[in-house]
Amino acid sequence: MTYTIQLPTFNGPMDLLLDLIKKHKMSIYDIEIHLLCDAFLEEIQKMEELNMDLTSDFIEMASLLLRIKSDSLLPREEDLEEGEEEEEDPRQGLIEKLIEYEKLKTLTEALNARGEYEKKAFYKQQEDFSYFNSQDLLAQCDLEALSKAFYQIMERTRRLEKAQADLEEIPQREFSYQRAHGNISKALLAKPKLMFSDLLKIEGGVEACIAYFLVLLELIKNQEVYARQVDFYEDIEIGIRRT
Repeated sequence: MTYTIQLPTFNGPMDLLLDLIKKHKMSIYDIEIHLLCDAFLEEIQKMEELNMDLTSDFIEMASLLLRIKSDSLLPREEDLEEGEEEEEDPRQGLIEKLIEYEKLKTLTEALNARGEYEKKAFYKQQEDFSYFNSQDLLAQCDLEALSKAFYQIMERTRRLEKAQADLEEIPQREFSYQRAHGNISKALLAKPKLMFSDLLKIEGGVEACIAYFLVLLELIKNQEVYARQVDFYEDIEIGIRRT
């Protein structure tokens, strides 16, 4: 019985370093060089045991890590003389390269994802309207249908203008909300189902119609009554909602 050991594929030593930093939960700005160096050498040893071809990049990175590790072990002067500059962190160059590589890797992954999305996208070609003639709009037009549509538009406009004029002429507080509510309540007590036009027989007029309608909307919202209309401009049936 044979066992197959499969290692993740890395694009290069920087890719492997980022994976090790993530695996060991390090901060890229403050890497533990001794731990990172040992882990990197361990991965290289696994590659050699599996007879995997090691590129010069991996060998060069291993040498760099060993040099940084040895530099980090050298004793440092804790108290600097006046005018002397603090020694540069031996890890600094590697950290800067890792940060830059991570940015490029993130950008590359985003571009690859966008590319995969674009492969699956289909776009409609822009149509050429240079030959379009405005007269073509009327080529298949029915004159009778056009006249009927124009008449309906004019009729709706006339109704809207009349309603606007009537609304402006309504005296303020002549027909109160409370008065309309009382009339509807009394009418429903006497007759559990009635038509909206029946309310106008009690007290009519534009202001009464508007007040009744506002009260009806409130009662429907509170689920006290229901309202049913068969078609536009038809009378509205009102009834008490049974729980």
